Amino acid sequence: MTAPAPAPALVDAATPRLARRGQGGFTLVEVMASVVVFALGFVGVMATMLGSVGANGQSRDMSGGIQIAESVSQEFSVRGRNWTGSMPIASELPELSAAANTWLPFTSFAPMSSGEPIDVERRAKSTLPAQLRNRAMYCVHYQYIVLTVGEEVEVMVRASWGRGGFVPANCTVATVNAALAAGNMSATLMPTVLRRLPR
Repeated sequence: MTAPAPAPALVDAATPRLARRGQGGFTLVEVMASVVVFALGFVGVMATMLGSVGANGQSRDMSGGIQIAESVSQEFSVRGRNWTGSMPIASELPELSAAANTWLPFTSFAPMSSGEPIDVERRAKSTLPAQLRNRAMYCVHYQYIVLTVGEEVEVMVRASWGRGGFVPANCTVATVNAALAAGNMSATLMPTVLRRLPR
């Protein structure tokens, strides 16, 4: 007589799944969950990097605006060192013969005399090659305030530049003020105080 075939081993409910299958591995659900977690992390890292690139561009544009405002402010300061007369000091600074407390376009030096936006190297927009016309372009305005009649004048220089790729068509005060109010441009202010030399 032959011996009966052995009974199949019963699987205990407490035995782990992997031990029951007899091999290691991941289920499709586990793989999909890990792909989703990785994708969310990747999207977060990319968003941070893109934000950083945008912030670097804004910082570069602001640095250019500060550089232009400082250079124009220094030109006012250098030319105002010879002020010995009375108000207005039009002989040394003809720009200050206009009304005080009013923004005026700074057109005294080429290429700003054309009234069009300039780049950080003071090149007029129309003179730039087409591929460079989309970078930051600046408009320069100034106003002066009489601090002490016949003695002291503060000149405020404003350099404005477009935000988010905005480039103004021209640098008239109305155009720039409207763009600043709409949030299409940013600006930096640079003051300088001019004092009359004693006679």
